[in-house]
Amino acid sequence: MVLDFVPEGNFKMGYAGGIENSALPSHTVWLNNYWVDQTEVTNAMYQLCVDAHICKPAGCQAHPELNGNSQPVVCINWDEASQYCRWAGRRLPSEAEWEKAARGTDERMYPWGNEKPNEQLINIDGYDGKPDIVGRHPAGASPYGALDMAGNVWEWVSDWYEYEWREHIDYSSQPVWRNPLGPSTGDLKVIRGGVWTYGFNDQNVTAFIRSDTDPSSGDNYIGFRCVLSQSIQN
Repeated sequence: MVLDFVPEGNFKMGYAGGIENSALPSHTVWLNNYWVDQTEVTNAMYQLCVDAHICKPAGCQAHPELNGNSQPVVCINWDEASQYCRWAGRRLPSEAEWEKAARGTDERMYPWGNEKPNEQLINIDGYDGKPDIVGRHPAGASPYGALDMAGNVWEWVSDWYEYEWREHIDYSSQPVWRNPLGPSTGDLKVIRGGVWTYGFNDQNVTAFIRSDTDPSSGDNYIGFRCVLSQSIQN
């Protein structure tokens, strides 16, 4: 896996424009530096962990539309994604790390900037009809070079999801939030980035869109990427 470097420092997380309520409010976050996988982990990469008898086989390996070597691995749950990252010497990104890698420090709407999505930038709205091979849309790269951070497949991150927890935080209580990790417990995990199955709607693939799902689910529209750094603490 090629890794892209994300330098330490502040960025604006979330969005103040009211498009995506669960992304409110915009607030300043400081992160340690780290490296992020340039692409989503592929079927071929994940199979190396299976061959090492560490990871369980992906649940969609028999599906011809989903099992291409260079397609993102899907049909694995949160624990399985986390296990792969540990085996590879990395870990799942925090939600904040994922978002900074996707949008940089200029508060852009999408990984590539503020231009609305199109088929040169992203896999969405049935352009390809399935998860695309990773890296096929280089024009849609993030400021740090990370690819496919919008559309293609949702991506697991480490954080628990709790809508009310985020809604009720007094973000003004700290001018800068350092290495935030989200709630300490929960029932659902955060997923980021949007998915190829969405109908064309530019609000569905912003760099700040977030959703949630059961960590035990192994859906065919959720993949992941890893990051490399020291463990982070609040």
